Amino acid sequence: MRAEFTDFAGTPCSELRCCLPRSSPTDLISRLPCFSPACASAARSNPTGPLTRARQTLASSVALLASCPRYPDTKSAGAARPTAIILIPQDRLYRTVTTMEERGPWTRRASSLLCSTSHFGVMRDEVTRPDGLRDHYDWVDAPDQVRVAALINEHLLVIEQFHYLVGPLWQLPGGTVDAEDADPCAAARRELAEETGYTSATWSDCGFLYPMPGLTGCRVHLWRADYLSPGLASPESAEADLRVRHVPLREAARAVRDGRIRCAPSAALVLSVTSGH
Repeated sequence: MRAEFTDFAGTPCSELRCCLPRSSPTDLISRLPCFSPACASAARSNPTGPLTRARQTLASSVALLASCPRYPDTKSAGAARPTAIILIPQDRLYRTVTTMEERGPWTRRASSLLCSTSHFGVMRDEVTRPDGLRDHYDWVDAPDQVRVAALINEHLLVIEQFHYLVGPLWQLPGGTVDAEDADPCAAARRELAEETGYTSATWSDCGFLYPMPGLTGCRVHLWRADYLSPGLASPESAEADLRVRHVPLREAARAVRDGRIRCAPSAALVLSVTSGH
């Protein structure tokens, strides 16, 4: 069985995405070519034929995928884009989707979704490397992140929190760009308010970073917030140990240099806003 990435009009998608429209499995199935009236009639005439079996596999695959948690496609938030659908037969660990795309000196020949969680997907691309050799490239498709340099009275708001994988960490407020966020700035506003209680009407875009370009293409968007107004924080239950510190700008810059701030995007943003201190 072979599935091409196209939108529902049959136009090839420019990117591979593990995302579905907010539709029911029945609506999704009705849009697939092999569920057209002509194919339905042919399947009824041969209930044990290959077309019928393909229809059954596709129906179960779409129902399975539509019931799974999905992570947002945030890299092109707000932009019009075709929707890709990955069909995963239940009797396989992952599904290969054939596509050809040149990415600089690399060529992606096919892509497989190895697994998907509510937070990210693990992909395997079959590629031709710049040296001409064929290989596979495993990578993580994850939503973008934000970090916020919130300044108040020559101080930075710094979060102290224990992280499951690395232990205690100092970092700037931030988190994931959710599907409900209109853009990265909206995510930055939300995360700052949730974690610290502060809001701001003055925001500056400080660019973005690729935190691990060999593993994921996700970006960390960096923002600066000035003229803060206090409020009530509402951290998630998993952030019960979160503590907010007011750190002088000079001390924040020193914390990066002596290794107390080890979150890379936070360190970069701290050095950016404290240059001259």
